[in-house]
Amino acid sequence: MSNWDHCVDFLVIGSGAAGMTAALRAHDLGGETLIVEKADLFGGSSALSGGVVWVPANPPQAALGIQDSIEDGLRYLEQITAGSSTTEQLIAYVRNAPRMMSLLTDISRLRFQCIRSYPGDRLILNGRLHMMAAQGKPMLEGGWQAIWILLRSLFAYYTNFRARLKGINRNTNFTLGAALIGSLRRSLMDRGVPLWLETSLKELLTDDGRVVGAEVERGGKPLRIQARRGILLAAGGFERNLAMREKYQPRPASDQWTEGCSSNTGDSVEIGTAVGGSLDLMDEAWWTPAVIDPVTESTMIMVYEKNLPGSILVNGRGQRFMNEAAPYNDAGKAIYSANTPEAPTIPAFLVFDAVYRKKYPCGPMMPGYSVPDFMLHASLEGNFFHKDSTLEGLANQIGIDPLGLAETVETFNEYARTGKDLAFQRGETMQDCYYSVKATGPNKSLAPLDTPPFYAVKVYPGDLGTKGGFRTDTHARVLTKDDRAIPGLFAAGNCSASVMGRTYPGAGATIGPAMTFGLLAAEHAMEGMTPRRDSSGT
Repeated sequence: MSNWDHCVDFLVIGSGAAGMTAALRAHDLGGETLIVEKADLFGGSSALSGGVVWVPANPPQAALGIQDSIEDGLRYLEQITAGSSTTEQLIAYVRNAPRMMSLLTDISRLRFQCIRSYPGDRLILNGRLHMMAAQGKPMLEGGWQAIWILLRSLFAYYTNFRARLKGINRNTNFTLGAALIGSLRRSLMDRGVPLWLETSLKELLTDDGRVVGAEVERGGKPLRIQARRGILLAAGGFERNLAMREKYQPRPASDQWTEGCSSNTGDSVEIGTAVGGSLDLMDEAWWTPAVIDPVTESTMIMVYEKNLPGSILVNGRGQRFMNEAAPYNDAGKAIYSANTPEAPTIPAFLVFDAVYRKKYPCGPMMPGYSVPDFMLHASLEGNFFHKDSTLEGLANQIGIDPLGLAETVETFNEYARTGKDLAFQRGETMQDCYYSVKATGPNKSLAPLDTPPFYAVKVYPGDLGTKGGFRTDTHARVLTKDDRAIPGLFAAGNCSASVMGRTYPGAGATIGPAMTFGLLAAEHAMEGMTPRRDSSGT
């Protein structure tokens, strides 16, 4: 082939954590690298995330004296994935994820630290955060620690004179996923690695079975880009493509219940299958309960609201159907699996009382002690939440069985008094109790619903993004249906079938593999090239 408009060694499609990590590594190994991103902003779903990375036997653990090993991490993953991932892929991940973290610490602006307060010690985040994921629980608890966090944040904002003098009113101290992506992007800028925004993939170009380039559209014009060493598809999932969701995913399906990036419409998945790429786990997602904010019309995932004491999730019969404090991936799946015409759970309802309302936030509602009901946006009542002085009145408002709800609350209140949830064992694990702040009684995850008025909020089976896509090998090479690697084509992140299979081992299980397999793709593609002498970029 000839007549190329642009030539590089390694072409990356997508600018999330997978793509940026791969581009960084490919550049340092001697490759001329280009990232193209179809959106007008870089970062994808990674930028919208909590910025946490799940890595066993990671360096920050060792620095704190925490005992862990690659072997223990592998055993854990083998147990929970239960055959939905291959042993080879799991081994590749647990062996290379710690190396990825050490390498990026050495060559990039990323700095990682361990979240010790969260269940397990394999959760790592970029240390250059302003308000970090680990501070979520103290903010829920309130008190002087929360006040100190807020005061420190406000001080940093108002003393950022450089931004204020430039007329920038937003906070330029990036946090969470934005901090992760910002650190990676700055590391690429240090090296002069180009990133083209508003550039969409249209076709993969092949020569004798090898992917040798791509046709993209930039500024309304088609461009043919040669990729001498390979192309990495790292363009996210298909959560915003309703047709694909209805084709592959559980019903009812929606592209509105996701917090995934709005540009994740599965383009690369469809384009990659045209050159022989095979797919797996297309019915899966990184599930989580979610609510819809009627003011902004945005989706808000429920990480902690369902865990907080004094709340329950009920179906159309007014009955509980799950352990509400279970990990959010399990909770999202439970909403789907429990859904029946006789007892619908889509939507389900989060029901709580005045005590919960006063203490805790819920979606767009700040805690009642700081923002009482009369101060809430007028459109929230009757749209986001319903409220009544009796459980019967509340049930009638939301259209569920009043008798069933009354019986459920009576039984749950007895569980709260005894400390034993005989139906779903809520509160018996460290995970269940992590967000159980301001709790009293024998079970930190349980509190009675006995103080009117009572509230109900619609809950949907949302997600952080889909997790199905291309089948890949341990080098992140895309595989055909007969397990042959397609020369020159790689995939990582949510457009590839996740190494985590049908499970979710912990927060950061999306970004950890994305970065690791992005790294492995770059290393395989650049094999034999001469690394640049100064690859620190800092």
